[in-house]
Amino acid sequence: FSAVFPLKYIDVIMANFLIGYLCYDYIHYATHHFAMTSPLGRYLRKYHLQHHYASEKSKYGVSSPLWDYVFRTVDGPKENH
Repeated sequence: FSAVFPLKYIDVIMANFLIGYLCYDYIHYATHHFAMTSPLGRYLRKYHLQHHYASEKSKYGVSSPLWDYVFRTVDGPKENH
């Protein structure tokens, strides 16, 4: 991070990165091992399990599908015929 950000911001950037990673990791673990009962939890679980069981070349988002829309990986790659 120090190659990209000024040193005076490194502590804050690292703290937020670690918090974000832990949120991602806990949600990923929960989607595989716990019953997700809230509407948001059910949506995230269904969305993530589609990545594993329907198309592993799409739906990479675990805690949010946002980046799948940004990188156009919601539906997976288009097949050329």
